[in-house]
Amino acid sequence: QFFDFADNGIVKFPPTSLGRIAMRSGDADELEALYRRVEITVGRTNFGMRVFNGVGLLSAPYVLPGNAGILVLLANYTDYPAEDITLHILGRWTKATLDTPGRAGESLMVYPVKENTAIEIPKLFRMGAVRVQ
Repeated sequence: QFFDFADNGIVKFPPTSLGRIAMRSGDADELEALYRRVEITVGRTNFGMRVFNGVGLLSAPYVLPGNAGILVLLANYTDYPAEDITLHILGRWTKATLDTPGRAGESLMVYPVKENTAIEIPKLFRMGAVRVQ
């Protein structure tokens, strides 16, 4: 349903025999126009958190009970450590710590950016939890 607005003038998505969407090899060149249309439709709305340099990471933010902060769970699905990750979390926060297996309470660099707070994670091997206060 998300791609209902796409028409053959942008990119062709022919149905397969399984009822799924498939892309033909020649359609790859047209993806830029589709991306621009999605960007215009969705916009650059801040949905609360953005992850930069997080290729291969799964992130899940949670509000802690009693509004005691934010907990961001991170899982690295690559075969190598994720490095130089930056989280942008909506609001003004002053402290962030990273807990990973075998290492707890590592302080992270925190600084303001526009309406967000940036948090820098130097390296993440497999998984971690970032507590933002």
